[in-house]
Amino acid sequence: MVRLRLVSPHYHTQYSESIKVLDGTFVGSADDRSVRLGPGDEVSVPPRMVHSWGPVQEPVRMVLEIRPAHEGFEKWLTSS
Repeated sequence: MVRLRLVSPHYHTQYSESIKVLDGTFVGSADDRSVRLGPGDEVSVPPRMVHSWGPVQEPVRMVLEIRPAHEGFEKWLTSS
């Protein structure tokens, strides 16, 4: 489990990021649009699209997919 409060606006040059919420509510922004995801909702962020996540107020179960896999992202998750 990763505890996520707030991820500042950023973008990735080498990979895309997609999130599918299983339980709870996940908020943020992608491409200057507010994002509010509930169970079953998904968002995909292609390379170079500015996005931010949070603040997350309650537990959320989600699937986070990075394509292609990126070792640096995994290290960031384990250090958060």
